[in-house]
Amino acid sequence: NGAYRDLQYAEQLLETDAVVADSLLGTIQLPDSKRIRAYYAVLKTQADYKNYVIAQDDSLIRTATAYYGRRYGSDRKDYHAAMAWYSQGCVYSDMGNDVEAIDAYIRAKALFPDTLVRYYALAEQNLGQYYLNQMMFDLSLNNLNGCLRNSLRLHDNVLTSNARYLMALNALYQAHYTEADSLFNILLNDPHASSLRTRQCYMNLAKIHLHGYNDHSRAMYYIDRYLYELKDPAEVGIGYSVKADIFFDAGQFDSAYIYYSMSMECPEELY
Repeated sequence: NGAYRDLQYAEQLLETDAVVADSLLGTIQLPDSKRIRAYYAVLKTQADYKNYVIAQDDSLIRTATAYYGRRYGSDRKDYHAAMAWYSQGCVYSDMGNDVEAIDAYIRAKALFPDTLVRYYALAEQNLGQYYLNQMMFDLSLNNLNGCLRNSLRLHDNVLTSNARYLMALNALYQAHYTEADSLFNILLNDPHASSLRTRQCYMNLAKIHLHGYNDHSRAMYYIDRYLYELKDPAEVGIGYSVKADIFFDAGQFDSAYIYYSMSMECPEELY
């Protein structure tokens, strides 16, 4: 029917212009059909997520997951069912419900009919991030390796950079300094890495050379590059903190005192 065709068109628009897609979704008159309402719930949830509209509850997307069911896909794999669970993971991410987000992304992965779908790789990336936050390093790396492999096959440069960055953090958190150093430097030479990623690499390389190699001059070089590249003054506090750490570790306590004091004057400095 007409509503279903409009939803199909909105789904196509979501990949190129989420604002226009959301506008179209707002004009569609939905019939009393569970299938179409579930389809709409997936698309509207994705439109909100792509437009940075923070979900307040899970009532809309649960319309979709209730329709598609809770099976893991051993007997039926379906793209829209997978997208329903992926979208529910996005909602729970917005709500800060990590346990439910992990469960939703796992269900989504099992339902995708093909791993060469960008959202499958995104589910791997998100799971890798969640497991990393919980210091579950093996599960994190397993998903991040899958994300990297699929992002390379999809020629998705942004997703590739994100996967490598999270893999570098995985190594850093385990004090595998040489491996982390190598991965961060790969990102520094990646033309597709964002300026934010570049700054984060400088910050983490400073930590590696301070804590891993006890190389104060090289650590100072990287933290100075971080501070030089800053675009957002809200990020300066942590830069001052790390610079103070380097001075302190080198026994230059007067300089450490100055930078710790400057750091404490920054409202965004959490430490």
